[in-house]
Amino acid sequence: MAMVNLDDMLFEVSSEIRLRILESLKNGPATVTDISNELDVSMTEASRHFNRLYQVGLIKKNPDRDYSITILGKTVLTQLGPLEFITRHSDYFDSHDATRMPVKFLNRINELADAVPTYTQSANIMRSVEKMKNISLEAEEYYSSILDNSSMNLVLYAEPDEERIDVVKDKVKSGIRFRALFPMGVETKKIPQESLRDFMELHRSGNFEFRIIERTDLFLHMNEKEVSLLAFPDMNEKFDYLGFEATDDRTINWCNEVFNHYWNISEPFF
Repeated sequence: MAMVNLDDMLFEVSSEIRLRILESLKNGPATVTDISNELDVSMTEASRHFNRLYQVGLIKKNPDRDYSITILGKTVLTQLGPLEFITRHSDYFDSHDATRMPVKFLNRINELADAVPTYTQSANIMRSVEKMKNISLEAEEYYSSILDNSSMNLVLYAEPDEERIDVVKDKVKSGIRFRALFPMGVETKKIPQESLRDFMELHRSGNFEFRIIERTDLFLHMNEKEVSLLAFPDMNEKFDYLGFEATDDRTINWCNEVFNHYWNISEPFF
């Protein structure tokens, strides 16, 4: 196979039919007739697409006269996933910056494919805070959050909610881990003294910890069962609390890995 340049490769995979052929062949070898019937296209059209994919090395012809996807074809498909996800949500990513987080996570952003977009709704910080409270109280293994300055004011500096604190204390004692990341600029003196005492008591338990990060690249609230909100900053580096929510394992695992990355580079709160 001759060397293929990027323009040619992008052109070949820009066809929906050729992409569907690659996806089908990823499941096993097939003939042109098989794919023609599966995709409901003519034999002539199917043959033309097969030939184009063959010319750039994305598929190969087998001795039995059927075709298989090549290793190159599989590799190209994996790289198209993130682009497809971002394109599908282009309205959101045109006004929200996901590039602030490490590239290794951006390259896997298609793992959010089953997440439900909430960016079509109206922004409501109070609703977001209420969801944050609920998801923390529903945690059975862990609760993790990354806050921005506005939500920090509502959560950290607000008057204590004794009923909620009592529930959190019981959960922490039972072994559930609570972790929260706050942006730099936390003013400990602004935290109500009663809340500060509760936080310090919980912190000493070992299952409750606040830490500080240099900047908030994404807004995240989750437990082991649900991501209640994943959001990226707007073009002014502010959060409008619009983004995605999810209950599927792939999104939860991706978000958990992202959280752990920032946790590992954070600094002590107390």
